[in-house]
Amino acid sequence: MWRECTATALRMPLIKTILLLLACLIGMAGGARAQVWTVVAFDPKGDGRDAALAAAAQLSYRYDQPQDLLWFRVSLYGKANPDSFGVNIVVDTGTTGAAKMNWWGANKDFQFDKLLTAWVTKKNRAYEGTIGVGDAAGAKARNVNNLLKNNLQLRVEGDSILIGVKRTDLTDKMKFKLIAAVGSAVPSGVTSNDQWNNDQWNNGQWNDDMPNAGSVTLDLSAPRPARGLRELDLARNNFRLPSTSKTFAKDCAR
Repeated sequence: MWRECTATALRMPLIKTILLLLACLIGMAGGARAQVWTVVAFDPKGDGRDAALAAAAQLSYRYDQPQDLLWFRVSLYGKANPDSFGVNIVVDTGTTGAAKMNWWGANKDFQFDKLLTAWVTKKNRAYEGTIGVGDAAGAKARNVNNLLKNNLQLRVEGDSILIGVKRTDLTDKMKFKLIAAVGSAVPSGVTSNDQWNNDQWNNGQWNDDMPNAGSVTLDLSAPRPARGLRELDLARNNFRLPSTSKTFAKDCAR
């Protein structure tokens, strides 16, 4: 990016050059920050319903405040399948009087009023399937994206599934509770309306909750804590040490 900006700047007047380079620096800083995720939950290996299906390992998030865009990063044990996956973000928004229902996975005590769903397969470089946001009434009616359809940003990076959603599509609040669930995509010939009381769907869809009990709380308006923060910085190369760092001499490895 810097090289492209510099090449363009050489062909522009001085004032415009300075403004362009400043914009590039700001963009680079923003892009680096966008790679920092806050880790909120871990899940033990081997506690899923079916060892052959996706198993949850770690849940993290980042909040793009200028765009009011909330990203969830659901990491798995093993590489994620970029062509087929199932993920739910199950949310208790804390809205007074909102109808709720119990989650149907392993964490059955968790009650939710909003449900983010991505049960998809990839076709022609685009994800198709059940995508969107629903409420408890929709879930009870077997229509899990009754509020909004195809409003999510989806991609796979290595062992992680990333889901982006406009915060206001999910809730008008800045603080709420949630859990995450993973599984496989919809089995061939099965529709989203078949999920309840259908062994074929249950065996091929839901597999693992995170956390297994209780929930995690996201507070998007809280200041970044100085201590006790668990972050995942994907823009940083942890194998490249600063030049001022003291390292062992080569012969110390003998």
